[in-house]
Amino acid sequence: MDAVTRRRQLPDAATGEGDGQRGLLYPLRAGAFWAAITLPFVQLSLLATDLGTAAGVDVIAALLLANAFALLVGHGYRR
Repeated sequence: MDAVTRRRQLPDAATGEGDGQRGLLYPLRAGAFWAAITLPFVQLSLLATDLGTAAGVDVIAALLLANAFALLVGHGYRR
């Protein structure tokens, strides 16, 4: 048995793959998944009320980046 085959049989401590456990990344992925769902609603409300100020534009840009990051991290939730 080579190292690659042996590695595939061992459970992954970070993801919990292979042993039926959820792993250490599960809560992070779950939070990111739900943040990716809720952040657009926050962004829409800020667009409606706070777009006229420079600080409002900065906050909306930061929320867009946070939403993109949450989409990347939360993509593997419940797969």
